[in-house]
Amino acid sequence: MAAEFTKKTGIQVEFSEQGRLGYFESVITQLVAGADTFDLAQINSTFVTELAAAGAIEFWDEHLNDGKRTNLAEYDVKDIPVIYRYNGKITMIPTDA
Repeated sequence: MAAEFTKKTGIQVEFSEQGRLGYFESVITQLVAGADTFDLAQINSTFVTELAAAGAIEFWDEHLNDGKRTNLAEYDVKDIPVIYRYNGKITMIPTDA
């Protein structure tokens, strides 16, 4: 997927993989500190509400509803069975159900 994304956008993708042990603490610490270490992270946590309240994460709405970033002809946010929101804005889309 990274190669296809780079081909379509010209943006180089760099993966930083880490095991589960220490991952949560590492990501949360960087988010709360405002580090620019990464643009996207997978958070397997119920701590997302606190991160949203602290302004440490960006909401998904503008990205999901932007025709330049999302193929709106093939994608409808209403098709996602569970969406987590904070103050009416999308904070998280589950990867596992």
